[in-house]
Amino acid sequence: MPLERSGGILAPFPACLEGRRFVAALEALEEGNPARAATLLRILLS
Repeated sequence: MPLERSGGILAPFPACLEGRRFVAALEALEEGNPARAATLLRILLS
């Protein structure tokens, strides 16, 4: 279940593109893929 819907840290924010990228970056970290997480965060912060 995505963090937006589970009451996680993104709960107060609408499910927007930035939020989905942030969640994808967290999931990449959980899956042991720090390079993908870094890429997603770099896109998000640019």
